[in-house]
Amino acid sequence: MHQQQLKKALKNAIYLLSDDKTMKQKIVGYHLDEAGDWVVELSCDHFQHVRHQPPFINRPWVVTEAGRKQMLGLELNCKKCDQNAPKDKV
Repeated sequence: MHQQQLKKALKNAIYLLSDDKTMKQKIVGYHLDEAGDWVVELSCDHFQHVRHQPPFINRPWVVTEAGRKQMLGLELNCKKCDQNAPKDKV
């Protein structure tokens, strides 16, 4: 079994044994999408939008470089991992 497949199998096994059924992945980077919204790049190679649209979505950290930098390493729930979705590309 290739190392990449082994890692994926291990993550899936941890997921199945955990009480929290959502995969948590670390933020490793950011980019802007075509509409100018911030997108986090997760350690699993999936992307997730992180918008600041008060009062509905309150993430003031996303609008500044310092705020985004401070959140590197934060773990977010990755629904794409839960769905075994393919990796995203910029």
